Amino acid sequence: MIRRLLFLAVTSVSFLSAQYAYDAINPYYPGYGPWQWNGANQFPGADSSVIYTGTISGANPNDYEVFSQLAWPAGNLIHFLRANSLTVQPGAGSYISVELDVGTPSGGGYPSQLTVSQSINGTITTLANTSVVVTFESTFRSVVWGTNLRVIADGKDVLDLTTPLTTGSPGFGAGSVQPNLGSLRVGHHDTVAPMSIPAEPVASSLLPNSVSLKWPIRSTTRTELACSGIRSAETGSFSETWLMFGLATAPSSQRLRTLTRSGPRINTGMSGLR
Repeated sequence: MIRRLLFLAVTSVSFLSAQYAYDAINPYYPGYGPWQWNGANQFPGADSSVIYTGTISGANPNDYEVFSQLAWPAGNLIHFLRANSLTVQPGAGSYISVELDVGTPSGGGYPSQLTVSQSINGTITTLANTSVVVTFESTFRSVVWGTNLRVIADGKDVLDLTTPLTTGSPGFGAGSVQPNLGSLRVGHHDTVAPMSIPAEPVASSLLPNSVSLKWPIRSTTRTELACSGIRSAETGSFSETWLMFGLATAPSSQRLRTLTRSGPRINTGMSGLR
């Protein structure tokens, strides 16, 4: 009989206190919302831009997040950061840009280039670049605060650097090939710290093929990071570490997804989460 060893490591349980809200979304219709449209082609047409004309909420209106989601992978998408005027366009004006150049499909994804540049009165300098693989509905976030810039692609931190420009407006742009876009948003730099980790123990039930957990529900409208670090092992083989997310206010059946990881003589999952 094969002896099975199953163990549980709960590395993090934390709760956030307030719902984040973006300041403006989807600048697709001229004359609707606090946006300035620029270029011969209406955004998201080729070589166009749209710059936010409002004031970003939060402690510093120059610290913010620019979010975009692709409808499907194609074209050249630009995040404008710290634009010095409302008429900034690709290659014109002073700004920091995060530019996604979507490549051709390969191996189930679209290998693409992500480039951070600085433009000073149209003179462009590359600050950083990296390769990413995008798919349908991929998301990108450019978060700038102080002299810091962080770029997040599909939930992964892909670039961290400093930026010489510290003031200016956010916006979006399109390069020489029109991108196919879904949701677009701008909002303040989120500085709300997570609540402290609760001291109550996490009850668990360990069986050969499943792990069940139960923990106190805290009152929150913010996405709750329930736990991370569910790990199973058998005769020295380890499964991947998983992250699980859910809403504390949602029914138990919706708060957490059942996760299963198969491997050599391993078939461990999670069930009975309440």
